[in-house]
Amino acid sequence: MKRKTVKLFTGMLSLLCACGLSAQEANRIESENYTQGLTALENDSLELAMTYFTQELEEHPDNGYAYAHMAVIQYRAAEYGNALAAVNVAIESIPLEDKEYRSYIYATRAHVYLQLADTTQALRDLEQAILHAPDVTRLYETRAQLYYEQGNYAQSDADYQRMIELDESDAMGYMGLGRNAKAQGLYEEAIRRFDHVNKLYPNYDQPYAFRSDCYIAMKQYERALDDVICALDLDHGDKAFYNLLLLADSAFTLTVNKLKVQKMKKPEARYFAYDLGVIHERAKKYREAIPYYEESFALDDDADDAYRLAHCYNQLGDFDSALRFCDQAILLDAEENRYLHLKACLLDHMGRSEEAILAMSECIAREPDQVLAYYTRGWFEEHTGKSQAAIDDFTMSITLDPTYAYAYLNRGVIYMRMGEQARAEEDFRRVIALETEPEKAECAFYAYYYLGDKGTAITWLNKVLEKGDEGDYYDAACLYAEMGEQKKALNYLRESLHRGFRRFAHIRRDRMLDNIRNLPAFEELLKEYEAIHAEEVKLSFVLPSSEQ
Repeated sequence: MKRKTVKLFTGMLSLLCACGLSAQEANRIESENYTQGLTALENDSLELAMTYFTQELEEHPDNGYAYAHMAVIQYRAAEYGNALAAVNVAIESIPLEDKEYRSYIYATRAHVYLQLADTTQALRDLEQAILHAPDVTRLYETRAQLYYEQGNYAQSDADYQRMIELDESDAMGYMGLGRNAKAQGLYEEAIRRFDHVNKLYPNYDQPYAFRSDCYIAMKQYERALDDVICALDLDHGDKAFYNLLLLADSAFTLTVNKLKVQKMKKPEARYFAYDLGVIHERAKKYREAIPYYEESFALDDDADDAYRLAHCYNQLGDFDSALRFCDQAILLDAEENRYLHLKACLLDHMGRSEEAILAMSECIAREPDQVLAYYTRGWFEEHTGKSQAAIDDFTMSITLDPTYAYAYLNRGVIYMRMGEQARAEEDFRRVIALETEPEKAECAFYAYYYLGDKGTAITWLNKVLEKGDEGDYYDAACLYAEMGEQKKALNYLRESLHRGFRRFAHIRRDRMLDNIRNLPAFEELLKEYEAIHAEEVKLSFVLPSSEQ
């Protein structure tokens, strides 16, 4: 169960305010500003409510109730210091006999402390809130969640049990007990709890989603998948979708076939076609993913479908089709920066680097703190010979994320080519300091070679190649070309192309391949695979392999 503090808190406050804004509240306070503030708060007009409460305190500075509501508004605005100050005044001002509102303000302060990562004070205030209002189930739920996050399952269970005692139809009490049992590996007990919620509320997706966790842990994939599909059919939530991906990793054919059955049962429901696209894409079966995404897109012009299609065509090297769908995604949602980012990359793959630089500059203007955008623009600039601009962008990437190894590597290579050896070596040493495990390395093998340790460079590269990724084989071609070992470089380049690397514009201008670029075999190899690629992109629609 994901922690949704704000949502739970809002529900709890709504419950308390429902009482507070009734006739009882009118008996507490009758001033016009306060009454208007409560009305604005009920209507979720927070700024207006704040204005009324501020005016109220100017006239009646001892009105603790106004401070209590101001604290909630400030909490929701993430002004935790102001919220804490206001709620402390409220605690001092609200009469001891008004247990309902004293519970309200202690709960408010507990949530402020949670945002400040002070769980000790939060628990103390939740205890006070419960003492003042022992029949409010949401208070127990908040505390039970906090105990769960601390691994204190016994006390968490006790709070969930209390929720059930107060209301035996409370789904969250049973869900909490099930979630706690699952966390302790008590899967049968957890399943029993989720079964009960399922009987109480058969159209509630969460018991299916959480029960599937247990079946996955028990490797009962078919039962897990049945639960995931039920959850997805009720509400395409994050948890069920995540579990679907896990199942696809463990039981791909079973997952595909089950989803295909659901798609045939409900051809109007786009999400089953979308899910089939996602799991094929996740398995790097891009060509098989495309028709599913196209079907989903035809049912509902969704920007994410267009983006996913663009990504799949990009992975296949069909940049024209990728750009077409990317433009559709941008047309449907012009504010989503990742769509523009992909477009910039596609333009670069097509050899249109000046346009790519302009597109990436727009990405940066929209989100000036995006590390990858500066790095990528630097990469484009390096392609076009703008060395200083590239250095500046790689430096900005490093400033925003000092652990970004690729930015150091690329800046170091430019420094090396500019004859600034000391700066280059400093960057290469930083790469090595950041990448300490050979099997997880992304670029340390380059750094080792440039620092003169060819043997370690080859050892680390071989470890990386065990993953079998076409991009890693392309890196091997680049490294051996840098080493002057032309035959090995060409062999690795062929292998990368055989495995699906299709960025021909990049290959033709990559400076790391300069030592093999003028060889007849280099051009012959590219022409061979460009012809193969031309045939590949003609296949605009291919049935998934399981349907052929």
